[in-house]
Amino acid sequence: MNASTYALSCDCGALTLTAHGEPAASEYCHCATCRAFHGVDMTSVTAWPEAQVELPAVDANAVFEYAHPHKQMRRFGCARCGTLLYARHRPGMPVIEHARFRVANDGELPRALMPARHLFYAERVIDIDDELPKYRTDAQSEIIGA
Repeated sequence: MNASTYALSCDCGALTLTAHGEPAASEYCHCATCRAFHGVDMTSVTAWPEAQVELPAVDANAVFEYAHPHKQMRRFGCARCGTLLYARHRPGMPVIEHARFRVANDGELPRALMPARHLFYAERVIDIDDELPKYRTDAQSEIIGA
């Protein structure tokens, strides 16, 4: 296992979380659900095994929690500054956006966290011209353009 440790915080510094080692996945997601839930054209995230992430305690005075009304999706962030720290989607693993790692690393995404694929590319709203595999839906589906 990689000995990397990533200490991440919200914009005001009131909350921190720490991720250790390597994520279970690092990817772009283009599904309509993630786009709507995060308010973006696509997500750029890492998913982490629970044992590798030290999360702040969910406390209404410090951490906000928002649960999607119909999907198995929740997001968590700083109640003071509003920064999104992580989310949980259907598999339940903590999902941390690449943006948090960039903020903690002078604007750069650490090489070990670079995305490996695009998921739900058939639902995209913008085309991405890169060499990564682009799966029609999840990683078990066919690759678009293969």
